[in-house]
Amino acid sequence: MNFLIYSNIALWILLILVIISLIMVFRQFGEVYLKSSDSISRDGLAIGEKTPELNIPLVNGNGKFNNAMFQYNPTLLTFVSPNCGACKNMVPELKDAIYQYKDRFNFILITIGKKEENQQLIQNFDISDVLYVDEDMKVFQDFRVRVTPFAFMVNEDGVVIEKGLNNGMDHIRNFIDIVEKKPFQVINN
Repeated sequence: MNFLIYSNIALWILLILVIISLIMVFRQFGEVYLKSSDSISRDGLAIGEKTPELNIPLVNGNGKFNNAMFQYNPTLLTFVSPNCGACKNMVPELKDAIYQYKDRFNFILITIGKKEENQQLIQNFDISDVLYVDEDMKVFQDFRVRVTPFAFMVNEDGVVIEKGLNNGMDHIRNFIDIVEKKPFQVINN
């Protein structure tokens, strides 16, 4: 009888280890997939494509973002979600970039969920002046965003000139460098 009990416990331990291993393998597969240039080119709007019409509210309720705001400066649109660890790690560096480049670039965070779901993000990082809420995920769908933090650099005409993951200051600087160096073509739809 003891043999059956011990073998059953050993099987459960083995099953738990297998499940943990599978989770780690799938997570690693996702990270490898997301870092490939093929996945970045497939995800989101194409470079050269005009952005869809935006009309989303600030999380603090003091305004809305619309496409007319693109006409003043190039804009880095970063899509985040309230439970995304990489997003939480990126936000302090985005705040530094906002301070450093605020005269030449706009920085916009678009988050999914309701204001209540984003309270921790708002309180911890004081970003209510750049955080817009996409409660029904329409903007995420229109931009074809599947992972966060994902960003688009948009020029003054509302045309995507670069896109990709935005995990911090290195990525932000890459987006800014591209605006300053890269010519682009508009895709006619």
